Amino acid sequence: MWTGIRVTPLLNFLLPGRIVVRDPMMQNRPQRIVSFMMVKPSVCESSTLEYSTFRVPYEELNRKFRNGHKILEKNASTIKRASAVIKQKVTGAKEPIPVETVANAFNLLSKHAPEMQKAVTSIVESQKEVIAEMRRRIAYLREQSNVNPSTHDELQCWSKSQHRTARLISQYLMRCGHLDIAKDVSDHFDVAHMLDFDVFQSAKQVEKSLRVDHNTKPCMKWIDEHRSKLKRMNSKLEINMRTQEVIELVREGKSMKAIEYIRTQIPSNQKSDFPDEIQTMMGVISMGGLGLAMKNESEEITDDKMDTDRSNDSASVAKPLMRLQKYFSDERWHELADQFNRELFRLYQLPSQSAFSMALQCGLAAHKTPMCHDEKSHETACPACNKKAWAISHDLPLAHITNSRILCGLTGDVLNEDNVPYIFPSGHVYGLRALESLRESNGIVKCPATGEICQWDELLRVYIICQKMDLQPHHWFALIILAVPLQYYLCPESTSHVKYRLQRLIDSLHEMTAAAGVELPFSSLRMEGMPVDDTMSTEELMQMSHEDRQKLIETRKEQTDEQKMYGCEWT
Repeated sequence: MWTGIRVTPLLNFLLPGRIVVRDPMMQNRPQRIVSFMMVKPSVCESSTLEYSTFRVPYEELNRKFRNGHKILEKNASTIKRASAVIKQKVTGAKEPIPVETVANAFNLLSKHAPEMQKAVTSIVESQKEVIAEMRRRIAYLREQSNVNPSTHDELQCWSKSQHRTARLISQYLMRCGHLDIAKDVSDHFDVAHMLDFDVFQSAKQVEKSLRVDHNTKPCMKWIDEHRSKLKRMNSKLEINMRTQEVIELVREGKSMKAIEYIRTQIPSNQKSDFPDEIQTMMGVISMGGLGLAMKNESEEITDDKMDTDRSNDSASVAKPLMRLQKYFSDERWHELADQFNRELFRLYQLPSQSAFSMALQCGLAAHKTPMCHDEKSHETACPACNKKAWAISHDLPLAHITNSRILCGLTGDVLNEDNVPYIFPSGHVYGLRALESLRESNGIVKCPATGEICQWDELLRVYIICQKMDLQPHHWFALIILAVPLQYYLCPESTSHVKYRLQRLIDSLHEMTAAAGVELPFSSLRMEGMPVDDTMSTEELMQMSHEDRQKLIETRKEQTDEQKMYGCEWT
């Protein structure tokens, strides 16, 4: 009904990149470009959007340190044993000791000492590379954030914002598995050093080995590299992978090897920590012993088959077999791949949504209004009105608007005392400037939305009164009260469709404010020229039904002084 009105919130669009402020007062001037990087990012913003930029390399540095520590401890233990053998041979000797006596121990010592030196160099260099990468990222972000608004170049600011947006998009593509596209985007904008392609490339290979190749070895290798961290996380990824390896042995008819695998490959602490998984393994082995593991996956055990099994004295095992049969399905591999992705994000402490998704949703929420999802009143320049963004913005809150402007839906000009709004009989509201451009020489005006033709005198002026009320942010539309002079409504000469339209407007106001839990300030509406013996208050008049109001109009037709009925003043 109010498709001619557009409410534009004066809020910054939080999506990193260029912000184009469409000011209707600058129709013939270049649009102002406000750069997101012109303002120094706050601590909260940096910790949210740039968290993964440093968390992933930090975890990689931590992993390299732990693995390097284990390697050095292993080599040091070997050297220590060789030294102990040499010391034992020469300790307490009263005569010269032949070289052959300690040759083997000395050769072992001379072999492992250079290897340890080489391992130390390799470990330190790998850690230095990660540290240098983190320093480079810190320097890059410091350079991007150091923008002086008084001396900045708009082109330079836009370039920096564009690079930041490209980096967030590349991170999003990496999380989705589109590494090739992410690589092309990052190389084009020279932000590849800010992304962790190695981590996600190895993760993609592990996921492919599980989901497509049905191979657990790459995942087990990844688990071995992150074992200590996964153990602190109480992750079940390793025990589930070992369960799958047992399932594959049973599928091949190697039940005895599966039992031996459980005895030798699964540590005792995992057997005590995950008793349900161990019980599942033994149940799968029992299922393989019955010869049911190799059955066609499409041949499921149903209730009818259970009835047949009862006749064969096997009803006691049919029901448990139904629960175990799912472990031999291909869906099991997809579940393992999904679990691996979840554990990957947990290990690197990555949020469930990427920084690009969070920034995009914040930006859409800053622009979202109740009219954004209306196909008849959507604004092409509004990102929240884009149909492709509806799926994302549907559950987002409305923008918190503290200072709004009401714009003409045709020209985009502000509706104020210089551009008075008028309402068509169809209910669409436009500014006076737009209506004057639509007015023909004979005084006929055509509604741009419906094509309805009416006389200029049939257009009614709309008064927009904004009164502060204690409302929630999503009830902002109840702050706008459309007030049409009631003399046009109560006047007997008013056409029926105008009366009907005004009635719809008033009813809509009642519905909106009732939903918001707020009463309209009817006490501020004072009717002038009412009959002396008329004790009906304005509030009672507004609450009358349409039929009762028609009867009141007919009654007032009979009054001799009809001018008492005309006039309506807002105070």
